[in-house]
Amino acid sequence: MSRIRLFVFALPALLVACSPVDNSGTIAQLRNQRIKIKEEKVDGGLEKAMASYQRFLKETPDSPLAPEAIRRLADLKVESEYGLLSGSDQAAGKAPAAALPAPDRAAAPKIAAVGKAAVPPGQGAA
Repeated sequence: MSRIRLFVFALPALLVACSPVDNSGTIAQLRNQRIKIKEEKVDGGLEKAMASYQRFLKETPDSPLAPEAIRRLADLKVESEYGLLSGSDQAAGKAPAAALPAPDRAAAPKIAAVGKAAVPPGQGAA
């Protein structure tokens, strides 16, 4: 009986030890691979994405992912209204959008001198 038990346990171990090594690679070797990514035009992509986010929010309003879905939905609404706002236009060979003008500088706040009480505007010093 003990010989049969030894044979039952030793044979699978021997077969596994003699099996050929898999030379197809490892996940770590994928780091060195170049991946070619091409853009695909999806008909109605923005509308489909917006509908999916709205459906997600309707079905799971208390989800921890709801704030991210709301933010992404807002991004898609802005993108559908004004076009792409990211820098991917230049990468896609499109003309860059006109730059927005710089905002006006705010006036520097007035600081009261040390030792003097600050006087509210419109109430002259007595």
